[in-house]
Amino acid sequence: FMPHVTLARFSGAGVAPPALRRFLEAGPAPSDSFLVDAFHLVESRLGGTGAHYESLAAFALRGSSAGPHRW
Repeated sequence: FMPHVTLARFSGAGVAPPALRRFLEAGPAPSDSFLVDAFHLVESRLGGTGAHYESLAAFALRGSSAGPHRW
């Protein structure tokens, strides 16, 4: 198990650094902040036709009366 957040996924065995740089510079960059009111624990299994994702559990975030958390 490797906990992580995926921001982008490239197909193939690897991505050459120049291609990754072009992707990142093409923008727009992800927002500096976003609202979160829950998160999911997701399992992925790679197969012959790509990845299969299954949500194993969902967790609601409890915060102030202001609503979702800002990250």
